[in-house]
Amino acid sequence: MGFERYLIKKALSIRLDEYGRGYGKVATLVRDLTEMQDQEEIKAKGDPGKTAEPQDEITKVKEILKQDRCRICQHKQARTVLLPCGHLVVCKLCGPTTSRCPICQVKVTSTIDVFRV
Repeated sequence: MGFERYLIKKALSIRLDEYGRGYGKVATLVRDLTEMQDQEEIKAKGDPGKTAEPQDEITKVKEILKQDRCRICQHKQARTVLLPCGHLVVCKLCGPTTSRCPICQVKVTSTIDVFRV
């Protein structure tokens, strides 16, 4: 697909650091690689009329939103707290079917759906 080898390694490394596992779907890997490639192109252009700060802020927001995704399906917002560990890392659909916490591997005894306002 034309992605640089170092970019693929970087994406896999970030994914393993954040989620403790690789990509489950090729489409997710391609999406992340495309985003990374776009960011690198923007940095390479180095538009003198703009500072790097707004791009840095956008990157930070994207990282926060990534951390807020369900660790199982990677698509929906995490809205279910796993008990007894208390991790808020799965969506409402994946929560009831999760037997062990994807973060600490503690056996899940119950779940609580939370709502953010």
